[in-house]
Amino acid sequence: MADQQEPPTQITNVSDALLKRLQEARRRKEERRNRLNPRLMSMLGPFWSRQETPDAILAIDLECWLDVLEVYSDEEIRRAWAEYQRSGPRSARGVLYKPDPGALYQIIERNRAPAREAEYRKMMESIKTEEAQAEAERRASLPTYERAKEILREVAAAKTDKPDGDV
Repeated sequence: MADQQEPPTQITNVSDALLKRLQEARRRKEERRNRLNPRLMSMLGPFWSRQETPDAILAIDLECWLDVLEVYSDEEIRRAWAEYQRSGPRSARGVLYKPDPGALYQIIERNRAPAREAEYRKMMESIKTEEAQAEAERRASLPTYERAKEILREVAAAKTDKPDGDV
């Protein structure tokens, strides 16, 4: 009997499924970072002086950018970068200052705000519509004035038909 293994428990099955999902999420995150890496290198390249900036500093800088921006689409990052190039802070000579990842984060979030506002309004309208429908259904299920009077007459008649003591 010692040779036989016990069948996996449900907890093991759940754990295996969770582990697979976590591994898949990690793989997707790594793929996303690998796709985003060249874009960020291209954007930040003009701000880095290869002779003066050690590779370790470049790697740390790039990692910070990835941590902040990896949740956004390539298109959102591209648009935010274009907007930063047009309106970002410049030196007295007109040279664009190097942004930090938070600058693009702020631009993306600001650009997302109208879409979030529209989504919120749509959701609120949907809730109001559902509430109005529920109220209309509730009111439709209520007896009319005439039906209420009829019910009261029936109840009163039923009470008078019963012998004394019964209610």
